[in-house]
Amino acid sequence: IIKSSSGSYSSTSTSTSKNSSTTSKSSYSSSSDPTCAHGILHSDGIACCDSACGVCGGSSCSSSPGGASNCCSSSIQSSGRSCNSNSAPCFLGSGGSSVTTMTTTTTSGSSAYSNSPDPTCSHGLIHTDGIACCDTSCGTCGGSSCASSPGGATSCCSSSIQTSGRSCSTVGPPCSMSSGSSQSTSTKTITKTSSSYSSSPDPTCSHGLIHSDGIACCDAGCGSCGGTSCSSSPGGASNCCSSSIQTSGRSCDTVGPPCALSSGTSGSSSKSSSST
Repeated sequence: IIKSSSGSYSSTSTSTSKNSSTTSKSSYSSSSDPTCAHGILHSDGIACCDSACGVCGGSSCSSSPGGASNCCSSSIQSSGRSCNSNSAPCFLGSGGSSVTTMTTTTTSGSSAYSNSPDPTCSHGLIHTDGIACCDTSCGTCGGSSCASSPGGATSCCSSSIQTSGRSCSTVGPPCSMSSGSSQSTSTKTITKTSSSYSSSPDPTCSHGLIHSDGIACCDAGCGSCGGTSCSSSPGGASNCCSSSIQTSGRSCDTVGPPCALSSGTSGSSSKSSSST
């Protein structure tokens, strides 16, 4: 406010322009950056976020300085901006830089999986069931959160791998080892159908695990015989739960585990563990 010599007042205003930190797609740089050298590489090895984001991705990426289009992997991958012809934000068309090759191989679709046979899963991670061979990028093979592992369910969950039709005899991880691995001898004999159970008599359960009731002889691959979680053991209820074994009609006098000991065994008090 300015006072004139006549005593009247007048006001002047100044305005400043503020540059927004969120840029439109039209103002992105078109200089290529195929290795994301000038951006921030997402942990998925695909998205290359703008350096202004601070971090690339995360649950609050849309609230980062550049917004979702600059800082969220899903938005960047659907933007159509390839780092082969643009700079950040962009996606690495080849699936990531050299330091994340393993991760991107498992997330880029089944066509990128290894086609080199690996019958013993020497280049993967063997599941405790001795059948599934997960991709090494999973960190661990199977588990309740396997679907959230880097490679997703198709690379890291046993059930998905076994139903994929990928056999380790003809391709590499993720794949299914039809007869298990020598590294999992205690579980590889476990099968899901009664037709493949052992037909050799084992009246003393010398090749299985005796339940604390002295009657049920569980498959050795169960780890323990019975218990509240026996149905979740590698062989399932039919191999690992006393009640299921006793009603199966399989007698250890004529077949091997899983089977029922007709009169118990003298060694049952010292062998195996649980109730159920």
